[in-house]
Amino acid sequence: MKKWYNDRINDRYIYALLGSLSEISGVYIGQTTNVERRFAQHLKYSSNAWVKEQIASGSPPKLVILEKARTSQYEAYQLEVVWIRVALRQGFTIHNSKADFQAARRLWEQLKPLAKTRQMPRLNQTNDFQMREDSNVLEHLHHSWIRLIGES
Repeated sequence: MKKWYNDRINDRYIYALLGSLSEISGVYIGQTTNVERRFAQHLKYSSNAWVKEQIASGSPPKLVILEKARTSQYEAYQLEVVWIRVALRQGFTIHNSKADFQAARRLWEQLKPLAKTRQMPRLNQTNDFQMREDSNVLEHLHHSWIRLIGES
């Protein structure tokens, strides 16, 4: 179970690391408050085998910011799950950890409506991709949790 140490409302970014090797459909999806710092951490200290493989090949993954939202850390995690679901629907191979992937699966059904409104860019589309900003994302997430706990 993930622990949520920072539940303050901040600007948070959902990002994708897109594979730049022959497997162009590979992706790692994460969330952070500081994109530059987090990307540098991935490049220098990543424990993810796929990210390490990309770096070792001389072609590090390409960073794409998918969405910006003013949320808590847990709500940003829910958006990360939404984007994982979007990527899977579009045929991407997900390279997040197995624990992250299993935790994400528990939230899939209630976050399905948000996943339907998003689209992952392909590697050759990243220059034209527009980051999504949804000022009503907290309301959407709140409705997702109402469905989860059975209220109407």
